[in-house]
Amino acid sequence: FLLAAALTQIYIPRYTGNILDALANAYSHNDNNDIGDKSIVDVPGFVSNVQKLLVMAILCGIFSGIRGSIFVVIGGRVNIRMRVKLMDSLLSQDIGFFDTTKTGDITSRLTSDTTLVGDQVSLNVNVFL
Repeated sequence: FLLAAALTQIYIPRYTGNILDALANAYSHNDNNDIGDKSIVDVPGFVSNVQKLLVMAILCGIFSGIRGSIFVVIGGRVNIRMRVKLMDSLLSQDIGFFDTTKTGDITSRLTSDTTLVGDQVSLNVNVFL
């Protein structure tokens, strides 16, 4: 989905340029400033390029949405894996560890810190790719 989203994003400026070129070519041949009886729909290549642009924009939105949702799912799995590993590490500690460490610190590490790290990892990988 990453490749499909990137390919559709490439074609959006191309079709926008094709639309502008078709309009410029159609209306630049008039010597006077009167556009005459020519409708914008009658411009050769205009409607087909608009249709292609709409298809690419819709596909780009779909593929980008799927890509984003995949990274959200992956980020959730990373978050769960970190919490499980942290809990396993906490359960294997000596009793003296819990005498010196506050319960609030342990709870904070288990909830907010793992969520923060998991969100940052998934966001950075999504932006990098």
